[in-house]
Amino acid sequence: MWIARCGRCGFAVRWSPRFAREPARIWARLRALNLRLGVAIGALQFGVILMLSTGTFLYDRFDRGFVSLDLDATLSRAAPALIAGILAGIFVGLSAATIATHRRVLLSLGMAWAGVALPCLVLSSLLVLGDTGPGNFLGRWREVIGSYARYPEASAVVLGAPLVVSLVTAIVLRFSIERLIRTAVRKAARARRQTLALGGRATTAFPRPTP
Repeated sequence: MWIARCGRCGFAVRWSPRFAREPARIWARLRALNLRLGVAIGALQFGVILMLSTGTFLYDRFDRGFVSLDLDATLSRAAPALIAGILAGIFVGLSAATIATHRRVLLSLGMAWAGVALPCLVLSSLLVLGDTGPGNFLGRWREVIGSYARYPEASAVVLGAPLVVSLVTAIVLRFSIERLIRTAVRKAARARRQTLALGGRATTAFPRPTP
């Protein structure tokens, strides 16, 4: 019986190398999917933590009256919140670039921001509820929203910077990932053609015995 052997590892394979490599191909796809989901979910978790820090620090500045009508002075005093927001935007962009590579960037970015906004809303509500109780829950939320509305320029800059940074990060990383995928696919196709060519030569040199 004619037995085909792998040219790289030397182990026996089936007559059709494509079917023999199918379990390894499936495992590689699952491993790549798990890696992408792990990166996306981990980046979302860091984004949630940083956005909570941004909102808390900014509200503390508004509540204490450390913010003036001058936008430059406001941004200098709210610089930690701005830096945390920019870092959160980078993590959200990373999540959007890896969570669904077959979707459009804007759709993936919306999904990533939804995954950040919902935990932030739930955790903030739990904190407000534990601080004020059910009776003053709505009143405290109105106070928080009113404090942001009193300084719309500072709120727009500090909270809008993560959106812009996440969009730029998602576009750049998605382009880089797509280039890496295309390069890997070309290398795999080239290796497959070389393997098939070597198999054809081996069949020609050592034909299968006739029964």
